[in-house]
Amino acid sequence: MESFDKGDAVLILGIHEVFDPVNEIWGISNADDIRLTVTDPVGVVKVNSVQMANIALGKYQYIYQIPFDAQSGIWQCKIIVTNGSNSTVEPFEFKVVES
Repeated sequence: MESFDKGDAVLILGIHEVFDPVNEIWGISNADDIRLTVTDPVGVVKVNSVQMANIALGKYQYIYQIPFDAQSGIWQCKIIVTNGSNSTVEPFEFKVVES
């Protein structure tokens, strides 16, 4: 798990891959929608289902600036990828430490 100081910028990246069962290979494609939620260690949602920026085919990013008065501890994040009626949730965490 990555650790960050208060005031740091966190670069959050997402890659959307799809499986082609005919050719049995994975490929990159754009998702219909990809959103990010970030929650601090005491359960306060700091980023609520914000659309991530599409920076290239199938590649997305969001830069989260950790406030200087942020709670220290483990922050919960999830990227929600939607294609048609199917959604996938990818959870991850990062740690904010005392500077």
